[in-house]
Amino acid sequence: MILNQELSAMLVEMKPRYKVFLDKHGRIIVKVQRAQYGLIQSGRLWYEKISEMLKANGFVENMMDKCVLNKYIAGEQTTVVLYVDDLLVTSPTQSELNTVKDLIIKEFFDIKIKGGEAFTYLGMNVKETKEGLTLSMKHYIQTILDGYGKELRTCIMPDEKDLYFIQDDEVPLDDNRKSRFHTVVARLLYLSKRTRSDNAVAVNFLCTRVLNPIIDDEKKLERVLGYMKNKIRKSRLIDRSKGTEMYIDAAFSAHPDGKGQSGCVLVFGNTVLEASTRKQTCATRDSTKAEMVAMGRLVLDLEWHEECFKHQGYKLQRPLVYQDNTSTITLVTEGGGKMRNRHMRALQAVLVDGYQNGDYDVSHISIHKMIADLMTKPLGGFKFHNLVQM
Repeated sequence: MILNQELSAMLVEMKPRYKVFLDKHGRIIVKVQRAQYGLIQSGRLWYEKISEMLKANGFVENMMDKCVLNKYIAGEQTTVVLYVDDLLVTSPTQSELNTVKDLIIKEFFDIKIKGGEAFTYLGMNVKETKEGLTLSMKHYIQTILDGYGKELRTCIMPDEKDLYFIQDDEVPLDDNRKSRFHTVVARLLYLSKRTRSDNAVAVNFLCTRVLNPIIDDEKKLERVLGYMKNKIRKSRLIDRSKGTEMYIDAAFSAHPDGKGQSGCVLVFGNTVLEASTRKQTCATRDSTKAEMVAMGRLVLDLEWHEECFKHQGYKLQRPLVYQDNTSTITLVTEGGGKMRNRHMRALQAVLVDGYQNGDYDVSHISIHKMIADLMTKPLGGFKFHNLVQM
C-alpha cells in the first residue's frame, strides 16, 4: 500500500529510520499485514473467510453464484446470500435461523440482526404479505431527492422522446454540478437494479453521460427525479408462482449513430427477476436483425438464471421466450435466411441450436403485451404506464 506524502512525513517524523524508504515523490510503500476495508484484496479475503466458515458447517455454494450458499436438513433448505458483509438468511424454520445466527455471532463480533415480517436489506424495505414479499425503497428515494439540493417538479414520465439525442453545442456542467450528476446517476442505477426498473432506460442513457455531462443531461436527470418523486411509493412483488418466461425486444436504430437498443424482462411466475436495457454494439440493417442481436445476447441471461434456480432446488419446465417479430421467430425456429456477415450467421446458429436442443421455446406475443418494449426506448404516456403495471 502506498502512503501519501502527508502520512509518510508523519511516519518519518516519528521514526526517522524509515526515511531511507521515501521514494522520489516523498511516499513510502508498505506491506499490509491484515485486510483493511477499501483495499482491493479485502473483499476477496472476507469472502474466503465467511464462505469457509459456512461450508465447514454444511453449506454448499450455488455453482452459478458462489455468494449464495444452501444447506439441506430433512428436506428443508436454509439459504445464506452474501452481499459483502450484509447477509440475508432464509429458512422455513426459526430453529435453523437461530442456528445460523449463533454460528455467525460465535465467529464474529458486533453483529446487527434484523428479521421478522418487515425489515430492511441493502436499502430495500422488505415486507411479508399474503401475496408474497413486497420490496420498496421509499426512504432511499427520499434521501436522493433531499440530497439533490434543488426543488423538483413532479413528472408522470421518466423520459421524453428526445432522450437519446445529444446536443453537441450545449454548455458542459461545472465541476460541482458534474460531481453531483455522477453521484445521483450512480444512486439511481442502484435503485433501478433493485426495485424500480421503470426508470431503467433513462438511467441507462444517463450512465453514458457521467464523464462529460451537459446542461441538457442535467434536465433529463431532473425529469427522472421528478418521476421518482411522483411515484415514490411504488413497490415490487415477489410471489410464490412459478414458471420461467423472458420477453425480449429491440428498438431498431434508436440512437443517432444508427445502433439499436436491446431490452428484456425475465419473469419467474409473476415476479420480475431482471429487467435490463443495453445499447447494441453493432448496427443492423432492419428491425429483424436488431431483434436477432437482442435475442442472441439476452438469452444468455435466461440460461444463467435457469441454471441458478436449478441449483436452488427448483424443478423448472422449459423456459419460454416471447418475441413480437414473426420474422425473427422464423429465423430461430426454422433457420434459413441470408445473414450479411459471419457475426450474424454465428449469432443465428447459436439461437437455432439452443431452440433445437430444447433449451427454450419461442412464442409470438402482441406488441401491446410486449413488456420488454419498456426497456428499449421512451414510450408514450398510456403505453408506458400500461406496461409498467403489467
